[in-house]
Amino acid sequence: MLGMGRYLLIFIALVWMVGVGAFFLYVPLLSVVSAGLVISGFAIMFILGVHIGSVASIETEILDHTEMHSKPRATSAPTERVA
Repeated sequence: MLGMGRYLLIFIALVWMVGVGAFFLYVPLLSVVSAGLVISGFAIMFILGVHIGSVASIETEILDHTEMHSKPRATSAPTERVA
């Protein structure tokens, strides 16, 4: 009976060591991967912002050009503000 308990204790110690080793291998990898994903996300957002900003500036140039040649809009009389 004592022999079986010894094997059980050795097995539990091995499982614990493997679990702790896997934890220390996994956690640093997880932090590196998550930091890399965050930095990649920032870079992608920046590139998309530059692209959208350049497209939006072209659209505003087109809109300004068409508004210059269109008919003037009827505007209402200015209203007074009551304090």
